[in-house]
Amino acid sequence: MDAMRKSEWAELGGHVLVLLVGAYFIWQRDQALVQMVTLLSLCIAATGVAGLLHWLLAKPRPDSMFLAGPVFALVSALVIYLLRVQITGITPVLIGLLSLGVGIVQCFSVLRTARLRLALWWLHLPTAALWLLFGILVLTGAINLNAVFMLVVGIILAVFGVLGTAESIVALCMRR
Repeated sequence: MDAMRKSEWAELGGHVLVLLVGAYFIWQRDQALVQMVTLLSLCIAATGVAGLLHWLLAKPRPDSMFLAGPVFALVSALVIYLLRVQITGITPVLIGLLSLGVGIVQCFSVLRTARLRLALWWLHLPTAALWLLFGILVLTGAINLNAVFMLVVGIILAVFGVLGTAESIVALCMRR
């Protein structure tokens, strides 16, 4: 098999992998975020180890300041790995507070424009109400924001996977 054909098959495999990851995120959205954060920390740790190996095996050895990057990568990977559950627990709270804050600011803006008797002041009222409602729903736990986020990411990955797989299959068929 020539190199071009191998790369086309590898590309097809990559697209199928993206499709499978998207499907996994859709069906296992409650656990997928913690696993994604864990995978991220492992990738960062691998980067740190690769940097350390590069420093050890390089001739001549790079400056010792080069070690700051790999050490930082390893420390951040450890922190992310140890706090992976807390990170996924804190994020919805922060987004809920942000939504609530935006809703409150928009309510004050609506009240100010109403007092000034500006035309169409009420147009921003539904947006303010939606921000407030979303913030309340997230903070009370009525919406599992992590699961919604993973569902959206899963759908996006699945769409890209299907489109890429179809494109790769068409390219392979046209080469015959």
